[in-house]
Amino acid sequence: MKYLSATIAVCLLICPAVCRTACCEVFILADGGLIEGRLLNPDQSPRKTYQIETKQGLHVTIDSQTVKKIIKPDDVEKKSSDEKATGKTPDEIMKERGYVRYKGRWRSPQEIKSIEKNKEREKAEKSWYINLRRWSSWLGGPKSDQAQKAIDEIKDPLATAALADALKSDPRRPARILYIEALARIGTTEALKTLAIHALENPDEETRLSCIDYLKKRKDPAVVKYFVARLGHKDNAIINRAAFALGKMGDPSAVAPLIDALVSTHKKKVVSGGPGQSAGFDNSGGGGMSMGQTTTIHTYHLRNPQVLDALVKLTDGQNVNFEYNVQRWRYWLAEQNKRKPLDARRD
Repeated sequence: MKYLSATIAVCLLICPAVCRTACCEVFILADGGLIEGRLLNPDQSPRKTYQIETKQGLHVTIDSQTVKKIIKPDDVEKKSSDEKATGKTPDEIMKERGYVRYKGRWRSPQEIKSIEKNKEREKAEKSWYINLRRWSSWLGGPKSDQAQKAIDEIKDPLATAALADALKSDPRRPARILYIEALARIGTTEALKTLAIHALENPDEETRLSCIDYLKKRKDPAVVKYFVARLGHKDNAIINRAAFALGKMGDPSAVAPLIDALVSTHKKKVVSGGPGQSAGFDNSGGGGMSMGQTTTIHTYHLRNPQVLDALVKLTDGQNVNFEYNVQRWRYWLAEQNKRKPLDARRD
């Protein structure tokens, strides 16, 4: 979304002819931002969105609830004339409207508050990077107990990025376990996603299992969704790790995606022959030039054992195991879904 500065808004008020020629309007946003442009969907009713073509030619769509006020071209001309008659300067106009001069620009108090909040966040995140690097360097040395105690007390969500970086880069397994435990304590969506990523992609198996151990206690739907999405990965190792994790999470909503991932299809490009061209004769005495390389696409299918194991685990009690027969699994699931409404009515 393209926001205009308050200074540009002042110029707009002083030069109404420009605005009128372009048939533009000024959309004042709830967060203090401004958008100058032409409304593309004036007839929408009830109003849900504003589709705007800005003076720069950009097309943006914003939710109607984010717009506080709209200044029409005629309103701009009238206000400009009134303010010109009073003899007020642009600075006086902006002050009367509640704007504050902040680092060379006119901004709303809400915008300034947001900027300051982001600065505080960045400062706190940098501080966590510094602290965590220091404590990590202490691990295994004379200050190891002090470092471990400090890491064990981390609960601040602003430490998530530093912990994620340490978990990725630290080669020591005991140190990684400390970072995993801290991320689990924080428990935000960002922290849990970091654990989910390492549950599949970390090269160390014990680290992956430790991440899953903490994730299965939370049973977060967003984590389940992340693992389900990885069932379509091009790497079969990731597919099987995702299936293993889903089996541990114990969410039955994963059954249908697991059935689809029982056998995965992959394509591989194979180049044969040497580079360049070659000349020769065929059996009939003819001859000619031929390319030295040929490219073919090979399609192959792989069975995923961890997917089958997860399916069997999540359907425990149903006494079914159709191995890698995807069609039979689908028929069975369809029958189960048909019975659910009937069972609900009996209850």
